[in-house]
Order: sequence, then C-alpha cells, then structure tokens
Amino acid sequence: VIHSYFLASEDEVFSHELSYGIDQKGNRNRISNFPFISQEEFTEYFIKETFNYPNKGFIIRLHPRMAANKRNFFESAEHIRYKKLLLRLKVPENVFIIYGDSNISSYYVINISELIITTWSTIALESLLLGKRAIALFPFRTCYPIASFSNQPKDWKECIETIFKDKNLGIVNDICLISWMQNAFESQFFFTPVPRGK
Repeated sequence: VIHSYFLASEDEVFSHELSYGIDQKGNRNRISNFPFISQEEFTEYFIKETFNYPNKGFIIRLHPRMAANKRNFFESAEHIRYKKLLLRLKVPENVFIIYGDSNISSYYVINISELIITTWSTIALESLLLGKRAIALFPFRTCYPIASFSNQPKDWKECIETIFKDKNLGIVNDICLISWMQNAFESQFFFTPVPRGK
C-alpha cells in the first residue's frame, strides 16, 4: 500500500487567491479543525507521523516547478527550503522522497499509489481522472471544487483516517469530474478564441 503526498508549488497560491477570490481570513471550503496553516507545517507533521505506520509506504513528491528544470535553469527558494527541511528531519525507511528535478514521472507515482494527497495542486484532478483516490488538504486554494466530484474529508479526524488508516475517501464522481476537466483545460488555464464546449 502506497500513499503519495504531492507538494504544490507555492507560487500558485497568490494567483489562485487573486484569480478565484479566495478569502484569506476564512473560507467555507476548509476542512474543519485542520490544524495547519501552511503546507510546510503539514509536511513536517506528515514525515514525523509516518514513523507510526511502518507497514505503509509513503512517497513525497516535490512539485517539478520548484526545481531548475521548470524554471529556466534556476532553483526556486521553496525547493531549497524543502530540501533543508527534509535534511533536518529524520525520514523513516517507509518514506521515499522525490525532488522536483527528478526524472521520475508524477504519473508513474500516481499509478503505483492507492491514495494521492495534495495541498492544492491540479494533480488531484489528474489522479481522479486516472481512477485514483485523491484528497486536497487546502481545498480553498484549489481552482476547482474537488468536493463536488469526490468525497473529501470533512474534518481533521477524517484526514488522519484517510491518510494513515483505511478510510475510503477521495473516490470520484465521474460525470462532474469530466466536466470540470474540460472547463479547466479549455478556459481556466489558457484563452481560446472559440470555446469548444458549454
């Protein structure tokens, strides 16, 4: 059993907040009692907690955009910061780290995983489309309503039970997902002179 955690590139946050009108003080699209303010805080907790589940395999995948291979040959400050964090922490044997400049495909990681955990990346959309369970821990920062097309954790307890135990959340509702994938790739991320769908 492999549960994979995909870190999002934090330079997405500001554009999402501006583009999608995210309320920084309080948004209804939050997980109840979620104790972490930042992705970095959750990452540190996640690594420490994996020691308690030695029979599960975990992968941490840093976003490729953090690394030089997606940034015109310069490494982002956040990639360096996460490298330092991962060097500082003791990482258990059941956790495999994939840095942003790795040649290992994110789609390969999705394929071998039973659950995809993300903060706000579109990798959750892609995982659901590929038939994998996926949850978003900061759903108010996503540019898509993940809870509308998959069953997401409603509170922190359900997060823990899904990530580390056997609660079966993150399953897709296919019809809504396909509609949102069309919308995301046709209208949200680039302009098209003639929209191809409704």
